[in-house]
Amino acid sequence: MDLPVLLRSQLDAGEASVIQNALIHNVSTVVIDEKLGRRMARLHELRVTGSIGILVKAARAGLVPQLDVCFQRMRSKGVWVSEALAKEAILAVQADSL
Repeated sequence: MDLPVLLRSQLDAGEASVIQNALIHNVSTVVIDEKLGRRMARLHELRVTGSIGILVKAARAGLVPQLDVCFQRMRSKGVWVSEALAKEAILAVQADSL
């Protein structure tokens, strides 16, 4: 199936495909990290989460024992995660466990 011109012209193929498949299959939430992709998903009335949101949810479920280790591994693989955002995520999970 061809991607709609608007998605194809604004996003990379992966992000465009995520949005298109969500719309076709009535999926309400997508996982996209890039700012433009997130904006386009919201314009299509989709809820958005990202890698960090997935990690926080997994940590809250007890599946990820140490978020800081996850962030270190992400950075070692070239994934940019701001220190402020990492701290915010860690604090959010810690607050839930109190």
